[in-house]
Amino acid sequence: MSTILPKTAAYLSALHEKHGSHYLASPIFGRPEAVAARKANFVISGKEDIRNKIEPLLKNAGGAAVWHFGDNITAANTVKLCGNFLIAGAMEAIGESIYLANESGVDAQKMWAMFLQTLFNAPVYHNYGSVILQEKYDPAAFTVKLGLKDMNLVLAQAGAVKQPMPLAKLLQSNMQQLVDTGQDQTDWAAVSTVVKKKG
Repeated sequence: MSTILPKTAAYLSALHEKHGSHYLASPIFGRPEAVAARKANFVISGKEDIRNKIEPLLKNAGGAAVWHFGDNITAANTVKLCGNFLIAGAMEAIGESIYLANESGVDAQKMWAMFLQTLFNAPVYHNYGSVILQEKYDPAAFTVKLGLKDMNLVLAQAGAVKQPMPLAKLLQSNMQQLVDTGQDQTDWAAVSTVVKKKG
């Protein structure tokens, strides 16, 4: 269930196979409160018979849905990295839009209420929009330190397949800045605060 490099999943799968056991990639999407409410999503890849056997267990572990990505063991971990990159990008955009509204004399709360009922009516915007509007970064549901680890993994995978990801580099830089200033244990939604106008 960990967020790891696809090549790590391939290595672990081969190791399990060598010792007569099975390995399934099954990373999870969902903050702790989503898991508790049984609204998490699992993405899985690996041998079809193993995926089918494990799916009920994942649903019992809090999965609202289990998404199959085929036999290639590396697929689910690639999807997880892409998803975490999209979440981080959304948080950065949410924060920047809120700061722009505030500096322009617009009620950001009212603006965001409109967005959540129209263009951006999705869990990631509801959850992180609320965190960023209220600046409730502690206690962390997912820390900046872990977010930085994930951006490092995203960029490592991008390098492996020679795919440029300039936004991922910006997110990595902003998270590194938070870690360097002692904010590694704050919620990763604080990534957007790096560009916040001071004073």
